Formats: sequence, C-alpha cells, structure tokens
Amino acid sequence: MSLPLEEATDELYAVEPGLFTAERTRLAAAARTNGDTVTAKAIGGLRRPTTSAWLVNQLARGERGGQQGRDGRGSGDDIDRLEHLGQELREAQAALDAPRMRELSKKRHQLIAALVRHADRVADNAGQTVSAAVRRELENTLSAAVADEQASRAVMSGRLTRALTYAGFGEVDITEATATPLSVVLPYRARDTDSNTDTDTDTDGTKETAGRSGGMRRSDTKLRDPAVRKEPRSRAERPADREADQQADQKTEQQTARRTRAEELVSTTRSEVAEAEAELRQKEQELTDATSEQSTLQTRLEELQAEVVAVRRQLDAGDRRTSHAERDVNRQERRLKDAGKALERAQSALDRLEPP
Repeated sequence: MSLPLEEATDELYAVEPGLFTAERTRLAAAARTNGDTVTAKAIGGLRRPTTSAWLVNQLARGERGGQQGRDGRGSGDDIDRLEHLGQELREAQAALDAPRMRELSKKRHQLIAALVRHADRVADNAGQTVSAAVRRELENTLSAAVADEQASRAVMSGRLTRALTYAGFGEVDITEATATPLSVVLPYRARDTDSNTDTDTDTDGTKETAGRSGGMRRSDTKLRDPAVRKEPRSRAERPADREADQQADQKTEQQTARRTRAEELVSTTRSEVAEAEAELRQKEQELTDATSEQSTLQTRLEELQAEVVAVRRQLDAGDRRTSHAERDVNRQERRLKDAGKALERAQSALDRLEPP
C-alpha cells in the first residue's frame, strides 16, 4: 500500500542522505503499483538533501539524537525558540532598538550553538560525520532563519534540501531550498500535530509516524478509550486553531506596526536624501564657479608672466643700447679732446709765423 504524497515526503526527508535514493525509489514504486502515477512522479522528483539540510530537518522534527541537553530540552524546543527569537530580533531591527538587538544577538549565538550540538548528537546517532564545512553550513542556515522570515519557514518545514546563507542585508535566497513550495506546506511540527490528532492508533495503542525505510524512526504512544472517543470538532472550534488565529491577528498587527515604522523611516530618509542631494548640487555649483575662477586667474597669471618676460627682454635690449651709447659718447669725447689739442698746436704754430 502506498502513502499519500505528504506522508511519503515527510517519511523520505527523515531518511539519512545515504539511504535517500533507495527510499525514494521504493516509495515511488509503491505509489505506481497502487495506480497513483501522479504521486509516483511527484515522489520521483523530490531532491536529495545535503547533509547539513538533513540535519536541520531532523532538528525541525524534534530529533534528540538519543539524548537531551542538560535542561532536558530536545531540538524541537530550541528550534521553536529560534523561530520566536528571529521574530523578536527582526522587530528590534525594525524599531532600531540597539540595546534589544545586542541582547537578542547574544541569545542567537547561544541558541545556534545549542542547536549545532543537537545536530552533532543526531549525526552521531545515525553514524554520520559532521565536518567543518557541514558545521559552517548548519550555522549559516540557522543564522539565515533568524534573519529572514521566509528562511525561517524553510527551516521549520522539515523539508530543506540545501543550506541557506544570509549576506547580512536583503532577503535570503530560498530558491529550490525546500522539497515542496512553502506556500503549500505547514511547519513540520504543525503537520505532526495534525497527524497525531487525525490518525487512529494501532491495536496496542502505539502509532508509528516515520521510519518504514529503516531510517530515522519516531513513535508516539497515546492510549485512547473507544467508548469515550469524541467526534473531531470543526476547525473553528479547536482551541489550538483559535489560538493560531489570535497569533495570526497579533502577527498581522505587529507586521502593520513594523510597516508603519518602516514607512516613516523611509519617508524621513527620503527627505534627508533630498536635502543631501540639494546641498550636493549647491556644492557642485560652488565647485564649478571656483574652478572657472581659478582657470581665469591662471590664464591671467600666464598672460602677466608673458608680459614680464617681454618687458625683461625690452629692458635687456635698453641696457645694451645704453651701454653702446655710453661707449659712443666716450669715444666722441676723446676725439673732441684730441681735436682741441690739435687746434691749439696749429694756432701756436700760426702765431709764430711773421706776417709777410
């Protein structure tokens, strides 16, 4: 007998990576034998998870790896705390509450470290080795779940196929990160709760929820008395559903408040950007004017320097002409002096001659 697609998918992603392909083939063949070719094709298209993704899936399922932490909690408790911590941290970031952000960041590091220790125990119990690369992928994936709501949903789905990475800003890329679209799948623990409510027990009161392939197994024991069993209540009447509706309303209000604060922040930032752009344009104009003035002064300086060179050349030429003129004057003065002396000698000779 084949399993419905949802149950088959949950069972498949509980299997260790080394057994995934064989189990996928078995489940697809069972669906095909049962005449359900659509389910068989869907199962055959499910992607094998990486080791780190498989470990995250086991954490989302609440696997303890054979032991609990010192406080008695399993990974399911800590994975729930991680989801709530992510919501609180994103709200603190939206409110720009720095002290709260520092407090929650410290808790985030502690919680991620605890979950990685849980993953070590799960891997050890399954005979898997957690390498340094797998450990980094685990830490990156859990950090992404804290930073981004869609990444958190991917982690909580229990159907992760690859590691996630948060770049420190923007949204986390969850393209093909889960076996089935997040829009059509509930978190694993919510699906597990629904299946516990809707599925009848075996004759001995023990219900098996996974592990037909020989992989990871989980069992819940619930003793029910058929004489006092009640008919399931409608969804609107279930306390858990009312609580879920209240939480959804509260989440909507919180999202609306965050959006309002974000819009106010965007509006304020846009005004600051507009003022900065206006001031930048003013400074750019001042720079243009100063550059133009500097260019004009530089041109005038070059003109004046050219004039100085020309005047120096003229001055040098005048100095040369003055020097030549001084030499000519001295020469003429000597000639005049010589001529005066010659005149005196001629006159003296004339005076000595007797008249005829």
